Amino acid sequence: MKSNCYKILVVDDEDSIRELLSNVLSSKGHQCDTAEHGVEALEKFNATPFDAVITDIAMPRMDGLQLTRELTGRDADFPVMLMTGFVNQYEYDDAVKAGASDFIKKPLTIEEFLARFDRMMHNYETICKIKIFQKDLEEVSRQMINGIENDAMKKIEDLNSQLYELKDRIRKS
Repeated sequence: MKSNCYKILVVDDEDSIRELLSNVLSSKGHQCDTAEHGVEALEKFNATPFDAVITDIAMPRMDGLQLTRELTGRDADFPVMLMTGFVNQYEYDDAVKAGASDFIKKPLTIEEFLARFDRMMHNYETICKIKIFQKDLEEVSRQMINGIENDAMKKIEDLNSQLYELKDRIRKS
């Protein structure tokens, strides 16, 4: 993933919202693609790698909660922002339980949307860095253990050799 320039999939059954969010994100240097519902989004996601998905909840064919579960089932840390205009039907807890990174209620302001988007992506980059550091740490630990094992084997061989020499001296005396 390139820092500060992302490939985003915007999913909403309302043309105006898809266009608005896509234009806003594009104006900030991001590449955007759109989908009208969750099924189309999954098809595009399977064909093209994306860095994040922003999706409405209430859509035909596959809602945003199911889409989120599908995406985060593949990568639990994948950044998904859920949106809804049905504020009385969906809560933040619904989004979190589905695996979303963030939840925003419509109508939304562009400033709030961008602030939340930037925070979500910053958090995702941090998680990716942590994973890389963990992998590096595991490799260094493995190398250290192998080094310690090699040193221990050499020491055992040296002690066995000294022991053999001592036994040999005793037999000869």
